[in-house]
Amino acid sequence: MAVQLFSKKLIISIVSVIVCSALLALLIADWLGESSSRNRNELYQNLLERSGQLNRDLPKLLDRQTRFERAEVNNYGMRFVYSLINIDKFQYKESQLKEQIEPQMLRFYCSDPGLKYFRIH
Repeated sequence: MAVQLFSKKLIISIVSVIVCSALLALLIADWLGESSSRNRNELYQNLLERSGQLNRDLPKLLDRQTRFERAEVNNYGMRFVYSLINIDKFQYKESQLKEQIEPQMLRFYCSDPGLKYFRIH
């Protein structure tokens, strides 16, 4: 006669705990997935609203050479479209313009209170 190491009640209890744990894990994963999807949708909606608010006042002349054309949502991020005006495109190389303009745009993005939302998200 073989010796029984575990009682049937213990085995049933262990199996029940494992099954319940697996179901709970699936429910949590599903809930987190929906929550993540909700958060992404909420972020996307917020970005759309903000781009709409910005675009109401655009295009807008920022200085003698820069016009803010539009803001658009792109892949859960925001793209700002600017145009350079009163600049002869045959007189300057694109790399020179980028070298001069990019640091100013970065400073503006990092310090302007109106862009705080975009820096956070």
